[in-house]
Amino acid sequence: MQARLSEAVIPRAVIRLGRGSYRLVSFQRTCDGNCHVLDPSSDECSRAFSVRADETVTATVRVTFGTGCLISFG
Repeated sequence: MQARLSEAVIPRAVIRLGRGSYRLVSFQRTCDGNCHVLDPSSDECSRAFSVRADETVTATVRVTFGTGCLISFG
């Protein structure tokens, strides 16, 4: 499943998942001169997590362009 972030000042995405085990992956694909040609993935990070029945999981992805990202759950 893929999700695109909103274009808000603080981008968000809401994804409804059933219980189970998942892996959240974040990456950037910046424009290479023009946005018809994207650069390869960069600043990638991933983290596994589980969802129990009737549980809400909130993930925060902090991207530091050029040095990677960090995923935290809370």
